[in-house]
Amino acid sequence: MVKVGTELFSLILVISLKTCYTGPEVNNMDFQHEKGRIFALDADGKLLAEVTFPAENGVATITHTFVDDSLRGQGVASQILAEAAEQIRASGLRMNATCHVAAKWIAKHTEFSALTTAP
Repeated sequence: MVKVGTELFSLILVISLKTCYTGPEVNNMDFQHEKGRIFALDADGKLLAEVTFPAENGVATITHTFVDDSLRGQGVASQILAEAAEQIRASGLRMNATCHVAAKWIAKHTEFSALTTAP
């Protein structure tokens, strides 16, 4: 029996999980844009990811972020939130968030700080 270190075991586990993944290609997510909403569906029409940001008085508030369990931990929330921030910027709006995931993302991505306002 060969004793394997924890770090090597973790690396093997991550590689194994990534090779077994059979969901949609995360880097090629086809986000659909609507006013105040961005989302992605799989081939069967199942919702895979969504962010909603209704606007009022010149401020878009990110109220909801969803990522399907099959895609969690792969950066999908960050991708869809970046798309939302870009759409908000292009619309000439400011933004804030009542969704805790979005609030943490906004705090981390200072390139969008000029758009932020207190909720």
